[in-house]
Amino acid sequence: GSDTKFVYQAVHMLNIGGFTTPWREGEQRESRLTFIGKSLDKAALQRGFESCIDTPENVATRLASLGMGRLRFSVGDAVRCCYSRAWVAGTVVKLAHWAGRSMCPYQVELRDGTLIYAPHDTDAFIRAGERGPAPPAQAAAAVPKPPAPPAAPAGLSGWASFFSKQ
Repeated sequence: GSDTKFVYQAVHMLNIGGFTTPWREGEQRESRLTFIGKSLDKAALQRGFESCIDTPENVATRLASLGMGRLRFSVGDAVRCCYSRAWVAGTVVKLAHWAGRSMCPYQVELRDGTLIYAPHDTDAFIRAGERGPAPPAQAAAAVPKPPAPPAAPAGLSGWASFFSKQ
């Protein structure tokens, strides 16, 4: 935790948050949410937030809802991950890792302390840790590269043309 309170406020799609004042000595450190609205379903809100708590049951439910019901690895397992076109050793530190816009089956800590995620539970991205030589690096070529942006019409940059109507 932090020694400073974090305050977050939102109205519709507008939101802002930041650290404010330090916690006072002996003050109970707690998180509070206040909802202002008409006809709010308190029980549904409570269930929704409780489903976000990182318990083994909630993780299993989230994974099953994404078609990832049975993962090959558990927290603490030694693995090798395809990272920067090489196979590197690491340890699974979290299941059902939220990586920005999608849920990934694993978060992995590499031996140098770097945290990465495996986007899919397949041998193309993550394999059991092995003794001896690393798996061949050619497998990294199976990871598709993003497409290059199309050529720009006169006066537009490449990315601007990518978003313009064709």
